[in-house]
Amino acid sequence: MNPLKQIAQAWRSSRELPWFIRYWCRSAMLGGPLAIVLLTTPVLLDREPPSPTMYDVFWSSITGPAFLLVLCLLTSGAWGLALRLPRSRWLLVASPLPFYLMLAGVDRPDPMVLANPAVTSVVAYLLLFAAKPVQRYLAGVPLNGP
Repeated sequence: MNPLKQIAQAWRSSRELPWFIRYWCRSAMLGGPLAIVLLTTPVLLDREPPSPTMYDVFWSSITGPAFLLVLCLLTSGAWGLALRLPRSRWLLVASPLPFYLMLAGVDRPDPMVLANPAVTSVVAYLLLFAAKPVQRYLAGVPLNGP
């Protein structure tokens, strides 16, 4: 199948998602690739005197790769969900977890910061695996169907 037709078909089929998931899914479908491009594009490299830029610092730490992994998981999961691929839900559930990589260098992180990715993953799991409208969508049953 032509990739452009597949993209158009995925976008059209995402209309059948429940509104609370559709907003999340379409935002990741559009914003994910754009954010990846912006994240990986170096800016302000021609500075006088030469000094490390934010881009260099960002990518030399674990922060850059962790953010890139989060964006890749979100984007892939959203497109997979739009294409009705049930296993792609796991990418969306796992997408907050790379933030723990960034916390590896922190001595005493705040407990709320520690709990946030796990809670987000649990909520995503409940929405994507337990919600009947999502199960119906993945089965190909129209949202307003029988």
